Amino acid sequence: MSRTQKTTPTVPSTSPVVPQKNAVSPSPAPRVEARDVVVAVEKVEGVDGEIVFASGWREHRHGEIVAGGSVSVAYDLERFPNLVTHVVDGAPTWGVKACVMTLPSGEVQERELVDFESSGKARGTPRVVPQTFEVPMGTVAVEVWFRNWAGEDHVAWDSNFGGNYRFDVVER
Repeated sequence: MSRTQKTTPTVPSTSPVVPQKNAVSPSPAPRVEARDVVVAVEKVEGVDGEIVFASGWREHRHGEIVAGGSVSVAYDLERFPNLVTHVVDGAPTWGVKACVMTLPSGEVQERELVDFESSGKARGTPRVVPQTFEVPMGTVAVEVWFRNWAGEDHVAWDSNFGGNYRFDVVER
């Protein structure tokens, strides 16, 4: 069974983000194969910790996630076995967003993980880029989930079956 599940991530009622209802278009967009995606392998400098979401449903944490610091999130698109893509007039209109919620505040930060412009290849060639998230003072844990979106109608989640991926935070 695939660990990718179309579900709304668990978000506390105090969170400012309202998850959208999942919708699937009757005609899927062209599929992007993992071999067609450039994966950024550079290490993000200046962060306290790093979380890597690797293929094969493996998660690795390197270093500590520190309150008052920052954490880098890297993602392998192979975790979405049915990656949804969409192109309009030759331009890609899809992506994968990382969502990081800090607890207990419930603050949610979102960053796009797929970059189409700076890949160094032909325009439109996707490149996965690790993103950095701030971890405010007073944070005791972070929860992470991912949203694959395409156009307005396609949404898929990698959210640990709706439970989100939870990582403890240490105080500085």
